[in-house]
Amino acid sequence: MAHGTSAAERGAGRLRQSSWFRVGARAGFAAAVLLHILVGGLAISAVTGGPREADQSGALATLATNPAGVLLLWGIVAGLFGVGLWQLLEAATVTEVDPKKRWALRLQEASVAVPYVAVGVTALRYATGTGGSTENSTEGATAGLMGTPLGTALLLLAAAVAIAVGIGFLYSG
Repeated sequence: MAHGTSAAERGAGRLRQSSWFRVGARAGFAAAVLLHILVGGLAISAVTGGPREADQSGALATLATNPAGVLLLWGIVAGLFGVGLWQLLEAATVTEVDPKKRWALRLQEASVAVPYVAVGVTALRYATGTGGSTENSTEGATAGLMGTPLGTALLLLAAAVAIAVGIGFLYSG
């Protein structure tokens, strides 16, 4: 069966190329940058005796405690869902002629959307006030790590990696 472009694929391609949609996707990358920098900052804070919620949920919970942070959370939700949708449109508009390669590329592109949408759902829970407590899981894991001989160094390394990933998103996004 020959590969033809369906009306849905053409529509997805037009949407993906629109300037407003590109701005939305870039906002999603900016949200990812912000979250990585917040996670890195929380990890450094945990090492210096601050709260020990050094993960994405901890960063979102930190934002949810501040009225301006809640507004920022809504921006993060929109941005992450925007970049997730962008990736799904990328998957829908793969133009490979070979059907097997086309579906492999579609699966690859769609799989990139999963983490953005998953973190977007978590951010939505915090923005609406229904976010779960990370106290037991994250704080316990961070405290456990801090209790090991190399724990502080490993947590600082994790902070540096999270911040570096965020900065990497700045350059690639």
